[in-house]
Amino acid sequence: MYGDTLLESNHNYHPNLADVQGLQILELFAIIHCVLTLFRIYEYDKYRPKSGAPFYFEKDVYKNMNKILISACLLGDLVRYDGQVKPLQDTKIEIWRNEDRLVAFCPEVSGGLPTPRQSAEIIGNGDGKAVLSGSARVMDRTGKDVSAPFMTGANLALELCKKYHIKIAILTDSSPSCGSTQIYNGKFSREKIQGVGVTTALLLMHGIKVFSQHEIHAAARHIST
Repeated sequence: MYGDTLLESNHNYHPNLADVQGLQILELFAIIHCVLTLFRIYEYDKYRPKSGAPFYFEKDVYKNMNKILISACLLGDLVRYDGQVKPLQDTKIEIWRNEDRLVAFCPEVSGGLPTPRQSAEIIGNGDGKAVLSGSARVMDRTGKDVSAPFMTGANLALELCKKYHIKIAILTDSSPSCGSTQIYNGKFSREKIQGVGVTTALLLMHGIKVFSQHEIHAAARHIST
C-alpha cells in the first residue's frame, strides 16, 4: 500500500523551473570540471615519469621533478657567519621555488655551529678536498679548529642529496663549506684563491654537480639536458 502510494506520488511529480535550472547548472559545472581536468593533463604531461609510473597532479607532479640543493642563505635564511643573508634574485630561482624543487641547507649550521659565529677559512695546503683527506684544517679567526662541524655538515648535505636523489647543487661561492670556484686564502686577509669548500668537495666526489650563485643559467641548462 505504501509502495503504491510512493509510486503514484513519483509518477505525478513534475519538476518546476527552478529544479530544471539547478540541474542545468550542475551539468555545466561537470562539463567545466572535465575540461579543466583535461587541460591539467595536457599542461603537466611533460613531467610524466618516464618509467610508466602513475601520473600525479599539482604538488605530486613536482615530487617527480629533480630536486636542487641550495645554500639556505641564498633563500633568505639568516645562517651566514655574520648572521646575515646573501639573497639571490633570479627568475629561475623563483620558478624552482614555486615548483618545490629547492632543498635549502646550511652545512655549517647543520654541523652544529651557531649563528652568528667567527669567520673561518681553510688553513694548510689545499682546499676542501685536503680537509676531507686530513691534510688541511678549517680554523676560525680565533684559532679554533672547526674542521669537525664542517665535515659533519658536508656529510649531512650528502645524505640529503641521497635521500632526494639530488644531482645538482647551487652553493654560495667563496665559502669554506660551499665555495665551488674560489675560497679565501687561509690568512684572513680577504684575498681569494681558486679552490672548493668542504661540502662542495664531498658532493663532487659523489658525482653531484655544484654551481655557484653566479651560475644559475648554467645550472638550468644542466637540468634541462
